[in-house]
Amino acid sequence: MLNDSNKKKGIVFSFLMIFIVVMVLSNCPIDKDDCDDSFTTTIIDDTTTTTNNYSTTTTIGITTTTTNNYSTTTTIDITTTTTTNNYSTTTTIDITTTTTNNYSTTTTIDITTTTTTNNDITTTTIDDITITTITKITGGDYYTLMIDSSGNLWAWGRNNYGQLGNGNRNNQRSPVKIANETIFTTIAAGENHSLAIDDNGTLWAWGNNGYGQLGDGTGISFSAYKSSPVKIEEGTKFITASGGLYHSLAIDDNGTLWAWGYNNYGQLGDGTTTNQIVPIKIEEGKKFIAVACGRVHSLAIDDNGNLWTWGHNNYGQLGDGTGGVWDDYKSSPIKITDGTKFIAIALGYYYNLAIDRNGNLWGWGRNDFGQLGDGTKIDRYSPTKITDGTRFIAIAGGYYHSLAIDKDGNLWTWGNNAEGQLGDGTNTHRYYPAKIADGTKFIAVAAGLYHSLAIDDNDNLWVWGYNNYGQLGDGTTANVTTPKKIFP
Repeated sequence: MLNDSNKKKGIVFSFLMIFIVVMVLSNCPIDKDDCDDSFTTTIIDDTTTTTNNYSTTTTIGITTTTTNNYSTTTTIDITTTTTTNNYSTTTTIDITTTTTNNYSTTTTIDITTTTTTNNDITTTTIDDITITTITKITGGDYYTLMIDSSGNLWAWGRNNYGQLGNGNRNNQRSPVKIANETIFTTIAAGENHSLAIDDNGTLWAWGNNGYGQLGDGTGISFSAYKSSPVKIEEGTKFITASGGLYHSLAIDDNGTLWAWGYNNYGQLGDGTTTNQIVPIKIEEGKKFIAVACGRVHSLAIDDNGNLWTWGHNNYGQLGDGTGGVWDDYKSSPIKITDGTKFIAIALGYYYNLAIDRNGNLWGWGRNDFGQLGDGTKIDRYSPTKITDGTRFIAIAGGYYHSLAIDKDGNLWTWGNNAEGQLGDGTNTHRYYPAKIADGTKFIAVAAGLYHSLAIDDNDNLWVWGYNNYGQLGDGTTANVTTPKKIFP
């Protein structure tokens, strides 16, 4: 066994290794010939490191690792090994075992089992905290998108710009399967436009295209739209995407950031305010692992856990200590954190939420309904820690309301509750996170403008909040003030 000193070194090493290897290597494309990068990790004290395009192994003492197409096991404390294949990346510390299949991935530290990445879920764990980002459910302004376990795309709610992708512009009160044989792995929703990535890394877009936010080279009038998915930037393999009011962002499998659409406040990050109707590369040379769009501002996390922001800053949502002036904006990404490392971000319309590596929740930007969760209605111009005791693994931001899941699967909500979107059975605004739906364990959350969505640990979908266009998918247009199960 390792002594205490070496254990500490091992934990420090794996802390870095999980963030870099899990969040970057796990995004290696399915076709191994397209994996251009190889990674090497080295530590001190009797360490041997072996690296190829799919795995990095660092061993202290004796190592036991078993990997096939669906599972990876890595052990540390007597062993430290990280192995990556087409579907999973696993890093373990303290005699840990990790199993991964097509739909779950786990990453663990400190007598934990962990690293999980598959087509639907990306999980990173630190100090018994598992950070999960599930792309199977997302909310647009008044509509909802979902991917089932077979990769089928479902949609419901408002459809005035064809944002449901079913070939027409009729609203839908219940989930409808989109007539496309493509297997999807990731989805994102803007105000009235949608983005998805298939199992080959191809990016698709549909819905409102008035400012080129679909990225297909068209979109010169506000009435432009596509009511069925169209391929974007063929030849590039993408791993994640996000949609804002009229702009879109995506990250490819090399960690390169792309942007397109409306750019009136520099929300594309290319140093201009010129609209772009096709994807363009932003901040070449940097590698990003997560990206999110607000109404007209943008955030990203690089492969070192640093936060970058750009775009509109009227409520201090860029987090650089400035703001409060309507025409304040930054047209290029600026780094706003150096010490704290982040692993998850979610944006409301003029505010942000983030989770750091220790599971702490942070918020900044507009706060008139308590959507930051700090107990006040004061706007914050820099990241403010919201919680110290509770460790969170998932977050989502709506227009003025917020949701989060803690490491025990408990669901928390706060902010504006005019339409019952907090799910506590009332219409009372909340300025602190409040626990709801006790007894049910949740693994994912998402938010639309005034509606909320969550997936429990049995893969059931729960909905609540505003339902004027059928965005809850329960067959009605009646609001729901407590979580209601609708799928499967």
